[in-house]
Formats: sequence, C-alpha cells, structure tokens
Amino acid sequence: MPLLAPPAARCPSPRNGTIFCRVAQDAPLDGFEPMSMPSTRYSSLPVSLPPRGLSRVAAADYIGISPTKFDEMVEDGRMPGAKTIDSRKVWDRLAIDAAFSALPGGGPSGQEASDWD
Repeated sequence: MPLLAPPAARCPSPRNGTIFCRVAQDAPLDGFEPMSMPSTRYSSLPVSLPPRGLSRVAAADYIGISPTKFDEMVEDGRMPGAKTIDSRKVWDRLAIDAAFSALPGGGPSGQEASDWD
C-alpha cells in the first residue's frame, strides 16, 4: 500500500526554499503537483529585494497574523490602509514596518520587557 499524503502538503523547491503542493485527498506521495504561492508573483525580483507592495494576504503573512486579524488592525488603525492601484488594493511594506514597530511590546527599541527575558 503506498504512503498517503495529506490534502495540503509542502514540497521542496530548490529556488524558493519551500512551496505548497496540491495533491488529491488520498493521492500517493509520488503524486505531487507544484502549486504556486503568493510569493511566486514576485519571482522576477531577486531574493534580496522584497516587493514594496503586498496583497492583503501577503501583508498579513508578513507580520505573522491571519488576514482576518490584519483586517481588524487596519480597521482600528494599528495597521495602515491600502493604496489603490486601479481596482487593486496594495499595502506598502514600509508603512507596515512602521506600524508594526509602533505596536506595544518588546522589540528593537525595547519598549517593554517580555516575560521570557
């Protein structure tokens, strides 16, 4: 009996480290089909040059939260709003950096000591 893969699995990619793969619910492990991730949209950029504009999902991933939590933080002003390019909403990575740095808690400026220190 072949080994079975979960519906969402990760596959190694020599270029980007790890990409998601799409497999059928009960597909054997050798049935991986590469599936693009949001980061592949910027594949023409060198690894050392992160994109300046981020989608909602990429912006949430960038600061390590869910898109729903990101929406809440935009709504209450803790994260910046999006810029509109035609009909597309794009978040400025530098504005996200500034908003993230302004959040209370430990960080480079040492605003608060954590319980782990």
